[in-house]
Parts: sequence; structure tokens; C-alpha cells
Amino acid sequence: MLGRTGEQWRAEVLAQGIVDEEMLDSPRVLDFVVSRLRANCLLAARYRPSAERVSCPLLAIGGDADALAPPELLARWAAHTSRDFLSKTYSGGHFYYRDQLPSVCREVLAAAGSGAARRTERPS
Repeated sequence: MLGRTGEQWRAEVLAQGIVDEEMLDSPRVLDFVVSRLRANCLLAARYRPSAERVSCPLLAIGGDADALAPPELLARWAAHTSRDFLSKTYSGGHFYYRDQLPSVCREVLAAAGSGAARRTERPS
């Protein structure tokens, strides 16, 4: 992915539904989006998994049609915790949450539990 041309990146941005096609007519918008995607790909390419596990529950959420992070990839997060693991998939691709944000937020809050909700309500 890192060796893609500008046109290949443009096609990827459109395929993933990151921004509307009209927005990509602006070279500034295309450069902004592509520079972040390249950085994300470089980060992923350099990632080396650790054998260490966290001691907190994990929730992995994704879209059932996500080609970048399919449900079977989400399930791998279970190996990174010594506690409970929950995986939840929603209908959609990589940006599934755009159309389901209230449901996704409820899922995260439910997984975090009432203690997390109380902590967010306290002033710092």
C-alpha cells in the first residue's frame, strides 16, 4: 500500500467511503486524507505484537463487511487480555459506526460498566 500512486490512493479513499468524491476534487483534501492513510499504513506495517496481555476486559467492535478489519481479525484481540473479551459486529464496512453511532456508544458504555459512566460525570 505504501507504494501506491496518487490515483490509487484516490481510488482507495473512494472504495472505503472515507470522503465523498466531490471532496477529492480538491488537491488539499486529497493530500490531507492520503497523508494520514499512508501514516496509518506505515504504523501498521511496523507494528510487532507483544506477548504481554492487559488485565482489563476488552471490547472489539467492527463492521461485518469491513475488508480492512474483518470480524475474524477482531477476534484476535481476545489473546491480548487476561480478562473478559467481547466482540461485536455491526452491519457495514470500515465506517459502519457513521450510521449507527448511538448503538455503538451504548455498546461501549455497557461494556465499560456503570463505574466508567460515573467517572466521566465527575469534574476533574
